[in-house]
Amino acid sequence: MSDSTLLGVVRVLLRILSPLAPPELRDRWVREWEGELTHWLRKHKSERRPAGNPGPRAPTLHFRMFWQLTTAGRDAVHLRFLPGPRVSENRELSPRSKDVPMLRSILQDVRFSFRTIRSAPWYSLVTVLTLTLGVGAGVAMFGVLHSVFIRPLPYPESTQLVVGRATFEGELNPWVAGADYYDYRDESDVFQELAAVLPFPVEVTVSEEGEAERISGTVVSPNLLPALRTPPVLGRSFRSEDGLEGAEDVVLLSHGFWQRRLGGDAQVMGKALTMDGDPFTVVGVLPPDFFFLRKADVWIPMRPDRLAAAARDRHSWYLLGRMKDGTTLEQAQAGVDVISSRLQEAYPETNQNKGLLLTGLRQVLTEDYRTTLWILTGAVVLVLLIACGNGAGILLARAPARRFELTIRAAMGAPKGRLVRQLLAESVGLALAGGALGLLLGTWFQAVILRYLGMEGLGYVEPETSPVTLAAALGLSLLTGFLAGAYPAVQGAGVSLTEGLKTGNRGREDGGTTFRNGLVVSQVALSLVLLTASGLLVRSLSNLRTLDPGFNPSGVLTADVRIPNARYPDSPSRTQFFSDLLERVRGVAGVDAAALTSHLPIGDFGNVFRANAQGRPEERERVFLRSVSPTYFESLRIPIISGRVVMDEDRLASPSVAVLSQTGALRLFPDEDPLGRVVELQLFDTVTPLTVIGVVGDVRLSRLEEEPEAALYLPFTQRATTVMRLAIQTRIPPSSLADGLRETLREMDPDVPLSRLATLESLVWSSMAERRIATLSLTLLAILPLLLASVGLFAVLAYHVSRRRHEMGVRMALGADVTHVGGLVLSQGLRLVTVGVVVGLGGAVAGTRLLQGMLFDVAALDPSTFIAVTGTVFVIALLACAVPVWRAVRSDPRVALQAE
Repeated sequence: MSDSTLLGVVRVLLRILSPLAPPELRDRWVREWEGELTHWLRKHKSERRPAGNPGPRAPTLHFRMFWQLTTAGRDAVHLRFLPGPRVSENRELSPRSKDVPMLRSILQDVRFSFRTIRSAPWYSLVTVLTLTLGVGAGVAMFGVLHSVFIRPLPYPESTQLVVGRATFEGELNPWVAGADYYDYRDESDVFQELAAVLPFPVEVTVSEEGEAERISGTVVSPNLLPALRTPPVLGRSFRSEDGLEGAEDVVLLSHGFWQRRLGGDAQVMGKALTMDGDPFTVVGVLPPDFFFLRKADVWIPMRPDRLAAAARDRHSWYLLGRMKDGTTLEQAQAGVDVISSRLQEAYPETNQNKGLLLTGLRQVLTEDYRTTLWILTGAVVLVLLIACGNGAGILLARAPARRFELTIRAAMGAPKGRLVRQLLAESVGLALAGGALGLLLGTWFQAVILRYLGMEGLGYVEPETSPVTLAAALGLSLLTGFLAGAYPAVQGAGVSLTEGLKTGNRGREDGGTTFRNGLVVSQVALSLVLLTASGLLVRSLSNLRTLDPGFNPSGVLTADVRIPNARYPDSPSRTQFFSDLLERVRGVAGVDAAALTSHLPIGDFGNVFRANAQGRPEERERVFLRSVSPTYFESLRIPIISGRVVMDEDRLASPSVAVLSQTGALRLFPDEDPLGRVVELQLFDTVTPLTVIGVVGDVRLSRLEEEPEAALYLPFTQRATTVMRLAIQTRIPPSSLADGLRETLREMDPDVPLSRLATLESLVWSSMAERRIATLSLTLLAILPLLLASVGLFAVLAYHVSRRRHEMGVRMALGADVTHVGGLVLSQGLRLVTVGVVVGLGGAVAGTRLLQGMLFDVAALDPSTFIAVTGTVFVIALLACAVPVWRAVRSDPRVALQAE
């Protein structure tokens, strides 16, 4: 390395370090040090190198000189490398130049802490790993909370966006009727744009450009993109005329679908894309990774003649509004209230006591999992405190081994502040190392939370590694280092010269015993609180898994089949297609039974209508409507209570019949036998009479934790739809049937794909995803602190034994047996654990009440859970006490007497 190159590097480094110098000395500081180094380099090359000695290589010498210059100052460099007069010998320094040695002393402390950490690798490794857990958990939750509550939504000026939800006599309904939406849109003067989105997933079959494929879609009003202020990257957005009845069918493509299916063809605008047998003209391509509420491959404009969008009694639309500039949420609410009042007067049959509640978009998107997030946040704070306490305990446990060293340094004139600073530098250095590893752990944990808590609506599914997260990791690391090292540093620096020089590394326990014991008690208490909460959630999840859903999902493979409406426009053609499909599927090898249903239990929501016993319209009940084949109840093993189920003879020309669930029979016919009675089903604007032919067992149709609802099962041959679900009972692994099923369907109609292949067991398991991630996260956050608490207990007892080994040896020399000596150590450990358990039980009683809404079939104060958790804590504590007790009973009396 040439001198000019070195000086260039030095100038850069000095500019980086210059902010550490006093402001009035920065330029002079850089100028002086550059001059000194230039002078020393010239001297070294010309006259200071001894004859015949080439000296160290230039890069090595340059690095050593600069390091010494940075950490020890110019005098040290001059004396070490260049004996003789300095070029700046007579230069006077300003009064503020006395501050520069402080910088050098701090850098010396940092160097010394690195050497100390390196000299005790195992101690350092345990401390770093301990702090990694705390910092990692903290970074993960900070990233999630920042994304949920602080980070702007991925839409320009997202604070102006509000969601409109219908209210019925004050009760909230998340969706709005399409006809009401049109009135609010046209009459309101508080919105720049008021858009509507179909909140339910829509699937369509694409048969253009290759093999037929089921893709996801969404239906939106033409002004949604202007409301979100997100223009397409190609083509145009929807126009207002695209949303008129009878308008040309157009479609917007997602960027991913455009790339995957159409190869990124830039000439795709204006081309036709066949979906469900109908041609749709492509008018634009959306930006990469853009979506709203959920990802979709195609976007279709909302029209009054589609999906009952003009109905006033079907509440199926999610309203999104962008308020005008300067308009507050209260002003916007007042504006829509006026319209709600007018609609109540104009349409009393459907809008009586109905209103529209406006809420900020972020609040609506996050309200379903706010409780879970705050519970996890509280758990993470406890883990961070436990990690800090454990780090402090480890530092305190090592302090006696360094007492003699610190005593010598104090005797040689080191001030107490300098010793405190050096010990703090060590703890902060360990915490920074833990923070680096914690950042990796936190990124992984954050990804898990974002994935399983259903946060796709926020637009964030990947962990955030922005400068904000890095700053949070650095801040948490520094905070953890100071919290863990403050008390050990003050205590370690407060050495007594007389006592320290007299006893060296041997002596009685010091005044930090109370603090160490307090750390263990707090760690045990906090761990017990987390472990109790985790135990309650585990029991809830276990209760859900063992709950009888009313059907048997074992060995059942499910799949969706959607036929194009254009090719199968009426009920007879649809019935014929699905009947033929059912016969062919039964002939596939490995199939024991096969059935069709319009909606699967647990996995499919919606399709809810009103029904009443004939002649009692005032007693209408909510019922889940399902169209099924005759073998449906057999395939899912749903018991038949009375009567019969649907049969092949129940055709379109036959009398309309229905099968009631047990709950439906009790609600519609509470005091009489329902068989042969007539149920009046309100389907949109018509009332359909159905004769009850049977009653079957209850099935949990929406969520496992919810009680069974009333269900009405119709023959699919009398109410055939374009979408049906296969439910196949098989003796072989369900996944092995996939190819045979696809081939069977391809032979019948190559434009009809098989989609959403999944076992019914996996669908049931997926319905518990939110509970599972909350339980798993809290369990991990409970187990780790318990392990940390056991390490802390071990460290305290090990320190106790090391400081009292002499005393124990003397006791044994005077006749004490191993039971007595071991009991002394064990009793101290159990006393600490008992106090921690008592405190923790009090905290658990208060804290677990917050979990009541997340528990299923278990009380927040469940005695068995509290007993099991307490027993677990004591077992772990006994294991932590084992090694210190063993070391205590092996104390040699001869060594104790020789020490005297």
